[in-house]
Amino acid sequence: MDSIKDLSISELKSILKSIREYIDLRKKLWKRGAKYFKKNLLWGHDYIVEYYPSLSKEFVLWEASKVYAEVFHEKPSQEEIFLIEKKSLWGGIKVYREDELVDMSFSNVEKKLKK
Repeated sequence: MDSIKDLSISELKSILKSIREYIDLRKKLWKRGAKYFKKNLLWGHDYIVEYYPSLSKEFVLWEASKVYAEVFHEKPSQEEIFLIEKKSLWGGIKVYREDELVDMSFSNVEKKLKK
């Protein structure tokens, strides 16, 4: 693709639809909307797990699968779960499904203990 002139009408409509969706999400959710749009555009995953790097991926996937089954009543395959290492958790994991979250991180426990 050398320029926008080379695109078909259907491709241009698809791009316009995506731009309108981005603007709408950005207006309603600010930075979170932009992040949500990017996640759906690039990753396409509805299942995201953030974990502390010292945990093994097998353990993280096993724990996340339990959370998805017990809390969300879903059983995604291991290939559908997108893993992200995050040192700021200080241990534990955060399990996301769309905009829903189950926070089992040490940083969350610390925040609750300080209250």
